[in-house]
Amino acid sequence: MSQQDDKKEPQIRLDQDDLDVFRRRPSGSPPPSGNLDSDQPSPSGGSSKVAIISLILVLISLGFSGWLYSINQQQQQALTQTQQRLDELQQQISATDEEFGQSAYAIRDELKQVKDKTDTLWTEMDKLWASAWRRNQSEIKELNSKLMQSLAKLEKADDGMQASLSQLDKGQKQVQQQLNQLASLKTSVNDNGILLAALQDRVGAQQNTLKQLQSRFEQMQQAGSNQAQEITELRQQLAEASAQNARLRQRITDMQKAQQPVTVGENS
Repeated sequence: MSQQDDKKEPQIRLDQDDLDVFRRRPSGSPPPSGNLDSDQPSPSGGSSKVAIISLILVLISLGFSGWLYSINQQQQQALTQTQQRLDELQQQISATDEEFGQSAYAIRDELKQVKDKTDTLWTEMDKLWASAWRRNQSEIKELNSKLMQSLAKLEKADDGMQASLSQLDKGQKQVQQQLNQLASLKTSVNDNGILLAALQDRVGAQQNTLKQLQSRFEQMQQAGSNQAQEITELRQQLAEASAQNARLRQRITDMQKAQQPVTVGENS
């Protein structure tokens, strides 16, 4: 990066004559005396200006070179620090890899030990199972026999329970039918009771009518024979009322007889 900056920055170059003059005669020193004064003419004011400009340019070049050098040193230090950091990171990564490798080996060893212990335990369990099976073979057979007998009894009990449930279901259906019949009988009894009450009221009314007709008939008999035709009509009405009353009584008797067994059935 510093080399690229050097290439980009403009370089200041002095002429060879200016460098020779600057080296042989420092700034501010008097001109040489002796034979040179007789051989060469004295310098003019233009040569001193060139020397001053050359000196300024040299100083600028030296300052710029020093600045570039300091930048180069800073970059070198940063590069060195970066390299050190990279070396530290590489060492840490190497140490981490070693730790991972050691952990992997340790885990692998632990897994192998666990597997060996598991295999040993399974072997011991197989041995114990075989030994216990040989020792308890007779007990196992006896338990199997008892178990089969218990299963057979359980199946029989299950069959009996199924039959009982079937009978219970049938009984429930019969009871439901009887309840339905009883409900219909109650409805019929209630209807018959209502009808019976109506018939009894009607019989009472007929009896009242019959009494009125008899009373009127007696009155007509007392009135004389001129009312014979009316008496005949009244007799006919009386006979019809008596017949209707008899029919109503018979119907009431029949309904009471039909209602009596139903009432007994409800009490039972």
